[in-house]
This record gives sequence, structure tokens and C-alpha cells, in this order.
Amino acid sequence: MAPDVTGGGSAAAVPSSAPPVVPTPTVKDPAGATPGPAFPDDIKRQVVRMAEEGGRMPAGGAFSVAEYDGGYGTELIWQTEKTGEICTASVAGPSTTCATLASIPAQHVPGAEIFMGGGRFSAHGRTSWAVTLIASGESVDHLVCQGRDFPARAAYSTRVEGIPRTIYTVVIPQELQGSYRVVVQRDGQHAEERIDLNLEKVASPVQC
Repeated sequence: MAPDVTGGGSAAAVPSSAPPVVPTPTVKDPAGATPGPAFPDDIKRQVVRMAEEGGRMPAGGAFSVAEYDGGYGTELIWQTEKTGEICTASVAGPSTTCATLASIPAQHVPGAEIFMGGGRFSAHGRTSWAVTLIASGESVDHLVCQGRDFPARAAYSTRVEGIPRTIYTVVIPQELQGSYRVVVQRDGQHAEERIDLNLEKVASPVQC
């Protein structure tokens, strides 16, 4: 995530005893959207150098590109070979944020939740939040608030102890912070759950 970030991600190395993982380098966008701009090559070289120096090279040697709607830009995302952490790198800095899969509550399977926080940004005269979600044992179709649908873009997938974990990106307007309805597919069936996206802890969040 870029600067102005909330959430539990940390750029510091975190020792992990995470179980073996089977990474899938990329996940096709379920909405079939046309691919956006790639991550800048010159910044990617810096990220690769930082990953090598920090012992955080990706499993299989592959970095994936996470795309966002609304003009937020792209990030690199990967799972480290040595520790099983999932890391993202933004263009700014560049900066790297990592989190362990062990930090995901086991009881949230199946389920979806915020993963590594969110970043506030302005584009096209509007302020929005770019948020990273993780779904465990299910897939996310989209989020809903006040009758508006917000697509979730699949960015990366891995499997831990037989459970699929997929990272998604979603962008919401700053003025629509609240408890969002999340439309998911679970065991071939549609279901709904909720995710708290009151990211700025506003006193009167919207009712979604």
C-alpha cells in the first residue's frame, strides 16, 4: 500500500513458521476486465533488489501485478519463498508491506476480511480508499453499499493446508465508509457477509 495507510501490515521482517504453501502466481480477474498498465520496470528492479537483500524473494521467482480501479495505479504482490509472507510493493518510495498468513484468524474460514489495510488517494477530483481483502475458502464477486456495486479484482491466490486464499483489491468512495455487504461464492452457492470498511472511524458511518 502507498503512504497514508491503515491496517496490520508491517514492512519489518516477521519470522514465520507458516505451513508449506503452493503459490499460484496470478489469478484471472473474474470480471474479465482489460488489463491495466503494468508496474514500472525501473521501480520493479528496485523492488527485486530490496526483496533479494531482505530474503523476501517470491516462491517460484514470480511477482504478480495487483490492479485497482479508480486511478489508484498498480502494486506488485508476491508470497515469499522462505517465510510464506504475502508482500506488496507500491511505486512510492518504493515501499514494501508484508503480512504473515499465520495472522489470518483460523475461524474466518470460509470468510473474507481486510488484509494489510487500505490507502487513501485522490484522482479525478475524488478521494477514495484502495483496500486489500483476503478471502479464505470462498471467492468474492463484489461489494455493495447503498445500492452501488463495487467490483473486487482478484490479484493473487495461494493454498495453505488445502484452503484457497485469494487476495482482492477494491476501491470505495471516501464518503461511503461503513459495514459493506460482500457477495461471495462458497461451495458453488452465492452467499453474503459483511466487512467493516469504516476506515477513518467516522462517528456516523453510512448504512450499507
